[in-house]
Amino acid sequence: MKKSILCMVTFLMITALWGCGKKDVVYDEGKNTQTQEKANGGSLLDTLGVGEEKMWKEDVQGVEVSATYHIPDTTNLYTMEAEKYYVTKEDKKRIAEYFMDPDTIKVDKDLLPTREIIQQKIDNIKEYIKESPDLDEDTLALYDSEEALLTQQLETVKAPEEISEDAGDYSEDFYIGSKDGTEYSLIFFADKDRNRSRWQIYADTQDMDYGADGSPVETENKCSMSREEAEQRAVKICQELGMPEMTPFCVYPLLWTTYDEEAENGIGTEERNGYVIELSRSIEGVPADIMRYFEWNATTSVLHYSIEQVEVALTDDRVIDVFYDGMMTEGTAEGPVKILNMEQIKDVFRQEIAKNPENEDIQWRDLSLKYVRMNNPDNPDGFRYIPVWCLSQEYQEDTIKSTIWTSTSPYIMINAMDGSRIDLEKEGTVLYENSQGLQW
Repeated sequence: MKKSILCMVTFLMITALWGCGKKDVVYDEGKNTQTQEKANGGSLLDTLGVGEEKMWKEDVQGVEVSATYHIPDTTNLYTMEAEKYYVTKEDKKRIAEYFMDPDTIKVDKDLLPTREIIQQKIDNIKEYIKESPDLDEDTLALYDSEEALLTQQLETVKAPEEISEDAGDYSEDFYIGSKDGTEYSLIFFADKDRNRSRWQIYADTQDMDYGADGSPVETENKCSMSREEAEQRAVKICQELGMPEMTPFCVYPLLWTTYDEEAENGIGTEERNGYVIELSRSIEGVPADIMRYFEWNATTSVLHYSIEQVEVALTDDRVIDVFYDGMMTEGTAEGPVKILNMEQIKDVFRQEIAKNPENEDIQWRDLSLKYVRMNNPDNPDGFRYIPVWCLSQEYQEDTIKSTIWTSTSPYIMINAMDGSRIDLEKEGTVLYENSQGLQW
């Protein structure tokens, strides 16, 4: 069975941060010029005091700043609290029967972990540790933890012949079934010990591979749906599955590929038929940030909870792929909140830039206001979405309602409400691993 190349589950992402400074620039909330009453009178562009040029151009102690503003098309900003959510047996049944006819659903015994597979993973970890004497303590602790979990699993795993194909109470994690002539595979991965909660369903596309195409969404597409209609269908799927409110932030053509060994480039045919819609949590209509910030020289490894994101691939007549990672509870928007105006936020960034004179060659090109997920210090399983300003050296590509981030290292991230510097490593907004990654 062909598997999606959209976003097949990768266990870890490699991420990090740059120049985390002290939080020594904090504005008094009472002095913020962006009040709720003022915000209700117009767009953020107006109330923040953004000029017509919509750019910040300045030489800050020899450092060039020529940053384009990216500001949500909204009136007010909010905060939101939500918690990790681990899929239940009831969720599995509802998801399976949404996409597949109930009388066709079976446990996919071919994908069930066996003693041999688990033992091989344990052996791989031991071998990797043996060959990597310079692993830092945090990374070594993650390997040791995974080995312990696998050893525990090895003691309880059942042989495939001991497991019924009947879906039963949905206690297994791998299923197959069909609907309207399309065969599907459904995989769940909800594990508190590994700090992961995700699922994916994908169609058996026979001898064709598929994935998101980087061409403009207006490129010729065999699918009769418009981009807007595809977005609406993706949002409806999320709603009917009981997800938190999701907002599309990017759409790509769905590219189908066949292969020909005799062809010069190995490609037989390519056809654009359908769409890939990427969605993230909606906070009063504004999508939360989903970017991972890459740095190949991170010094430690921490297994953070995935950033919440949904990808939906579909054509006129069927769903091809749905992937939901970093599952979270619904949450409730609180606010509107007061945020700093442009002059205040520029003053904060000037001070932060001045702290790092060794980075005088950086050309700051992008200044974006967005929602970012932060740790909740009062709840180890909870997070808080807050509005932040992010100054980076990379351009952003405008998409539907927000922006899609490219790799943005270095960058400076500031709390838009009080002007404090955000330390991503300590506050856990993103996945954060070192360049070695984990090999299981």
